[in-house]
Amino acid sequence: MDDIQCLLLTRDPQVERVVRPVLANAQVGVEVCFNAAQVGDLLQKRHFDGFVLDCDEIPDAANLIEKIRGFSSNHAVIMAVTKGEAGGQTALYRGANFVLDKPLSQDRLESYLHIALVFLNREFRRYFRYRIQLPVTISVSGKEITAKTRNISEGGVGLQLSQPNPSLRGAVDIRFEIPDPDKTMIRATGEIAWSDKSGQIGMRITHFAENCGQALRRWLGRLETRNSED
Repeated sequence: MDDIQCLLLTRDPQVERVVRPVLANAQVGVEVCFNAAQVGDLLQKRHFDGFVLDCDEIPDAANLIEKIRGFSSNHAVIMAVTKGEAGGQTALYRGANFVLDKPLSQDRLESYLHIALVFLNREFRRYFRYRIQLPVTISVSGKEITAKTRNISEGGVGLQLSQPNPSLRGAVDIRFEIPDPDKTMIRATGEIAWSDKSGQIGMRITHFAENCGQALRRWLGRLETRNSED
């Protein structure tokens, strides 16, 4: 499996010097951004299991918390770095899980991370993508489009369209059969998160048909068990 992925938003060198090695020691991958716009762009393309947001150094960092909660990362762990009680209260109100006071110390970050890793691992398992190819039918505006899965998770799928379709946007219905003992047909509704000219698409699943979510989770759980035994 790939590492748990965390996004660090800061312009403060001291914050970066503390956060990077602590996360690295916990085998957490780090992507560093220097402004809120960069984070907004990345949210359209990638999933992160956790966020460390410097609400003291970056304008609009606190507002960004609500935006993160609106994406597929709504269960992600958010740690806000602030200077002063008021900033911490604002971050918690917006949806942060933890508040770290400046100046940031390694010991304090490690103690919070020890707790946060429980939730980070849960989020990681929820969104880990298994590289599996299965035939898929997408329904949008009364038309059906054929595709193949490139990867699958509980929270979304990566797809390769049989024919590139740059106009494909917004909400779509999807169905595909998983190779479990019952050959269950998974039916779900989702949103196109991103697409490219080659016909590759990233889709967030927003709703499963009855029993489909449980069937997919059971099947992915068996794959995870099999991989851990190999």
